[in-house]
Amino acid sequence: QSVGNSNIGIQLTQLSLIVMFFFWPLLNWAVLSMFACVHLDIPVQPPFVANAPGLWWALDMNQQCFTGYHLKWTLAVGVPGVLLVCVVLPAALAAVAWRNRTHICESSFQLHCGFLVRSYRKDCAWYEAVVCCQTSAVVAISIFTARTPITHIIYPWVFLLMFVLLAVLKPHATHAAGQVALNSLQCSAVTIMLLMSSSQLGGQPSLALVRINGALLLAVNLVFVGPVLWKLAWLVNWKQLVQHSLQVTRSCCG
Repeated sequence: QSVGNSNIGIQLTQLSLIVMFFFWPLLNWAVLSMFACVHLDIPVQPPFVANAPGLWWALDMNQQCFTGYHLKWTLAVGVPGVLLVCVVLPAALAAVAWRNRTHICESSFQLHCGFLVRSYRKDCAWYEAVVCCQTSAVVAISIFTARTPITHIIYPWVFLLMFVLLAVLKPHATHAAGQVALNSLQCSAVTIMLLMSSSQLGGQPSLALVRINGALLLAVNLVFVGPVLWKLAWLVNWKQLVQHSLQVTRSCCG
């Protein structure tokens, strides 16, 4: 019974970690959006007076930032959440990978934390922490620089830094995985640049321009997804997969 309880505990821990990393961008958005404040009405020269001066919470435009219940939510949830999600968890992941760098290939470590390090080389097992920090940075930029000219300046540099890290460190265990990571980064960068370029046009864009932009976005993503699916299709043992599926079907329906 103790062995069974131990196995259940291990499975629950692994499942919790997998779910957490799957929703990592959403977790970052949830904690960082606590500090998302915008100007509703900018003060102008006399005799005109701003009706709503100051900063207002983007999630509730009726609430001024850092006053009332927003201040309580910021101190009780926002500050601890940002520290936990954006600082403590990536640092803990890097520390665990570094501390166990000589035991990464052991079955016990692979059982508990293998999904975090299996994609990377042994000397770059900590790179998942870098990916977490990159995700936090991209989410923070999208929240705090939205609808500002600085967004178009920061995004290219952030993606360039991410690309350089991948190209120089080459942290992935296989060349194919590293190439897919580079291609996905390029695809994401081009997609965001196209979206930002369309938002810079101002006014109501023409239907033809919207269609052209949509076609470009679709083509860019298809160019990336197509080769990835083709590589995955070659890696799958289709004959064994069909046989296993038939066995499962017979056992369920027999």
